[in-house]
Amino acid sequence: MKKMLIPLSAVVLSVVVLNAAWAALGNNPIRLVVNGQEIKPEVPPQIIHERVLVPVRWVAEAMGAGVEWEEATRTVKIGAPAVDSLYRRLTLMEKALTPVSPEEAVRDWAKAVQTRNGAWQYALLAPDLQERYRPDYERTGWVTGVSSPWVDKYTILEQKEDKEGNWLFTVQFDLMASTGPAGSYVHHITVQPRDGGWYIAAIDSTRDEWQFQGQLQKQVKDLVARQFQHYRVLDTKIELQSFKQSGSQAEAVYLVQVSHLLGVATPDQWPPQKGRIKYLEENRARLAPEALAAIEKQIAFWQQELQEYITKPQEANQFLKVTARFDSQGRLQKESVQFFIEDAKGQYVPLDINQPSFQSEAELIQQGYEEMRQLAEAVQAPAGKLLIKESTPVYAAPSADSQHIRRVEAGAVAALLEETTGWFKVKVNVYDTPGNEEGWVPAACGEKLTKENYLQAREVFVKKDAPVYECYEYASIKQTRPTQLTEYDRVYWLVREERDMVFFNGPGGASYWTAKENIIYIQP
Repeated sequence: MKKMLIPLSAVVLSVVVLNAAWAALGNNPIRLVVNGQEIKPEVPPQIIHERVLVPVRWVAEAMGAGVEWEEATRTVKIGAPAVDSLYRRLTLMEKALTPVSPEEAVRDWAKAVQTRNGAWQYALLAPDLQERYRPDYERTGWVTGVSSPWVDKYTILEQKEDKEGNWLFTVQFDLMASTGPAGSYVHHITVQPRDGGWYIAAIDSTRDEWQFQGQLQKQVKDLVARQFQHYRVLDTKIELQSFKQSGSQAEAVYLVQVSHLLGVATPDQWPPQKGRIKYLEENRARLAPEALAAIEKQIAFWQQELQEYITKPQEANQFLKVTARFDSQGRLQKESVQFFIEDAKGQYVPLDINQPSFQSEAELIQQGYEEMRQLAEAVQAPAGKLLIKESTPVYAAPSADSQHIRRVEAGAVAALLEETTGWFKVKVNVYDTPGNEEGWVPAACGEKLTKENYLQAREVFVKKDAPVYECYEYASIKQTRPTQLTEYDRVYWLVREERDMVFFNGPGGASYWTAKENIIYIQP
């Protein structure tokens, strides 16, 4: 008998190949486990073209299947008698349960609903209904309904035959819970003859609205709990305002009223405030005086504001609309739930579950931290841009006697950070030597960049992907192969113009030509 190998992906049921990754490196043999039992075939599992292959006969026989090799057609045939036997047994059992009258079909089906037996219900359905409802049965493991409320009894309220020979039944199911009767619902059943028996061909349900409303209200209640997770809730009222149902779809509008306090004992324990304080503690030493003052003022404001929310109950009122789809058993499909909130115009818009109230404590702390970082940047942001009119040293202090940090040339554009009598504090663009970008220049050597003077600047940007020519003379452009710059988010120094081209310097002493239209001047 030939030893056949098959790709592991073709083996179904419970087959586990262990240490495949190690085997690929030649460090460990591959172990083959079938239904929890390790087997050791004569031909060991192998990795070929990054796929694990195992002997088909050993795997199939370990699963109770028979294997045949047909030499003439070069075919491996696998038969699973256990599966075939089970299928035949189920088919014969379902046939034996086939109702011989319309009323028997309905009573058996109602009893199956009462006992939550999905397999029995399935056996009584016509083929098209079996196909429609099978996913529902499989999803619940063939157990239908819920443990509470449960079906206490059923009653056939009406039955009649239509002109096509079908029978129509109205069946009422009465529910019971641990607290007593829990309402009822009605199914309208159509039974048709088929292959010598009677089968359920259609199911239309009419359920008490309270069943849908109860499930929708639970979704709202869970949402409110998430929405107020960081608060101490004193009282919650959820009142139904309207309800609509169409087929399997339902929607309800609720007025939600929540009385609450902050869920912390002191303001500095509130997550966003924690983040604000954390930023101040971590960055105090390097903050500019004006930024430090602004952040301390903001934190002090929130300390006072939050203290009131800790001691004085607040009332939150909102109209929430919830929509959802229900399955054939009247159970809410969670993946279909959507929430809407009423806006200022009275329109319902989707509820944003990314808003701060739904975020975790860690996310809120980070939010407070970022709030202070942005405040510091805004306070320390440049007051504008300065066009250097005369070449000058950059001084360490607003004094001609102070240290020279570097030199800045006429035509440069610097960020204007601060100004005082006779001096500008600037941050200049650095080309090759990092550090020492900030310093002071005499007011006489610069003027604020405006729409009237910005074309005088020699520091410019170059359009992204613009062709440039690395040569020194204009006449050499035609003999030079065009290239592209590797950096476009930095400034370049404009040296001269000739005809329709401009010559500029880049980092490391490189010089280029490009068309005038590719130059972007720094805007005021």
